[in-house]
This record gives sequence, structure tokens and C-alpha cells, in this order.
Amino acid sequence: MTFGEHLEELRGALVRSLVGLVIGVLIGLMVAKYVVRWIQTPLKEALDEHYEILAEQELEERYGKEVPIAVKDQMKNEGLVFEEVLIERRELERINSTMGSSTAAEAESALPDLDAPLPMPDADLVKTRIWRATDTVVRALSAQESFMIWLKAGMVAGLIIASPYILFQLWVFVAAGLYPHEQRYVHIYLPLSLLLFWSGAALAFFFAFEYILGFLFSFNRSLEIEADPRISEWIGFVLFLPLGFGIAFQLP
Repeated sequence: MTFGEHLEELRGALVRSLVGLVIGVLIGLMVAKYVVRWIQTPLKEALDEHYEILAEQELEERYGKEVPIAVKDQMKNEGLVFEEVLIERRELERINSTMGSSTAAEAESALPDLDAPLPMPDADLVKTRIWRATDTVVRALSAQESFMIWLKAGMVAGLIIASPYILFQLWVFVAAGLYPHEQRYVHIYLPLSLLLFWSGAALAFFFAFEYILGFLFSFNRSLEIEADPRISEWIGFVLFLPLGFGIAFQLP
């Protein structure tokens, strides 16, 4: 083939690859919402554990002894953390009297009218502890950030979906210029290379993220810095780390 004919073949392969990429991205945008939810899973699990450890450390520092095993198990199983709040003594007495009512009618009559204005605050305050489920939230700090994350997730998912077809088109173009023994080498090493790459990426997401996030959050705790992850930064981390693991797995 002449040089011009090679260019014509290359243009056809690139056009077909681009069409496959567009179709893949359209499919990726359809599932992007689920992809974003899925990649948040390890972050939310690590945040839950981070908040539970913070609560345990705060209790141990405050009382100078280890938290009872039963309390630890309840915090872990139900995902509970605590807050210490101040409540007016008279409100505490009113709640106590309501709890001591013998019938539901008496308890209901002891409750204040919700439409009535609240009484003047009382300075006699009592400290108490309340428990709540961990409020694990991954935040977006701008109105357009969520849309850009959805778009990025759809494009990455589309590229992954379309990658086999794109690689096939590029292989058809390149294989025409290879000798038979060179094609055999590619048939052996290309599947191994892809297997190694996806193994590294899977190791990063399903195994390494747990320990990496645990280390990063423990570092935040040691510096007494509040962790408040942004979804855009997390998406970048999710994309970068598996890519690095996949490339590192090419070394064999």
C-alpha cells in the first residue's frame, strides 16, 4: 500500500473508533449515576469507621479508661456517634414527668402546645449525651460540581465500555503491517498485559482503598484536622490510584 492508502486506512480506523467511543459514552452517561454511587462506597465506609474511632477516642480521653466492649460493639454495629448537648433543667424535668405518666392520655396532656410560643430560656442548664447515626456525606461545594462529576463518570465509564472495540480497530490497522510471528507475540502478550492492568486496578479499588483511606484518616486524627471530603477530589483519587496500580502491574 502507498503512504496515502495507509493514511486512508488509519482514518477509517479512527473514525470507527470515535463512533464506538461516542456510543460508549452515551451508554456511560445512562449509568453514570450508579457509577458515582458505587465509587463512593469505600469512602463512606472509611468515613463511618473514622467517625466511630473519633467517638471512641473522645470517650477514652474524657474518662481516662477504655470504652466497654458492649458500647464499642453497639457503636460499630449500628453506626452510632455521640454529641454532648446542654438542656434546660425544667425541660428535663418535664420530659421526666412525661415518661413517668401512667397512661398515653396523661403523657399527651403533659406535652406543650406546639403552636404556643416557647417560654423564655432558663439559665439553669444540664449537660447530657445524645446518640445518633453517623451522618456520612460526600460534599459538593458548587452548583455545577455534581454535574461535572456525573459527566466525568459517564465519559470514563463510556471509555471503559468502548475500549475493547477501540483496541480491536487499532489492532486491525496495526496487524496488517506485522509478520505472522510478530502477530503471535501480540496474541500472547496483549491479553496478559490487559489481564495484569485490570488486576492492578481491581486490587486498588477492592483492597488497597480500605487501607489507604484508613491511613489518611488516621493521619488527620493525629493532626486533629476534620476530614470533609469533596466528591470532585475523590473522583480524581479514584481514577488516579487504579491507573497507577494498573501501570505498575505491567512490570512483569
